[in-house]
Amino acid sequence: MPLRPHPQGLTSPADWARDRVDPAIADFRADPTAMHRATAAAIAVYHLHERIFQYWTAVDPIRVHFARSETDFAEKLRSRSWDFKLLGDAADASKHHLLTRNPARRTFTTASSAFSIDAGAILLGPNGPPLLATIEAVMQLYKADYF
Repeated sequence: MPLRPHPQGLTSPADWARDRVDPAIADFRADPTAMHRATAAAIAVYHLHERIFQYWTAVDPIRVHFARSETDFAEKLRSRSWDFKLLGDAADASKHHLLTRNPARRTFTTASSAFSIDAGAILLGPNGPPLLATIEAVMQLYKADYF
């Protein structure tokens, strides 16, 4: 069954990911110790939830669990996936010198604490899981339920 078009003409989350997110992941995978590629991939993957929310809210709201806002949808995803929470905290921290909103709820609060390099891989935080594995887990969550 073909997808109904979005009333404002937004492309589907799958098309957006194919054109914008997947290339960022591929760039990071090709150069796995490049911090700029790691940051770009983390931000692109995490913020894909906003496209998912905007698209499905207009086309089929049950797909986003009737979330009231992008923030509400992100909270629902955080409750389902530790990987999503970690990636979101790292993506937000990497864009700011210091996060001051809700610091007690965040795993990382500074750009310098979001990522580290160990044994040729970029990790989340100083001792966390590999960033690439976390990105892949979040993409699987998206693909399973929202593409």
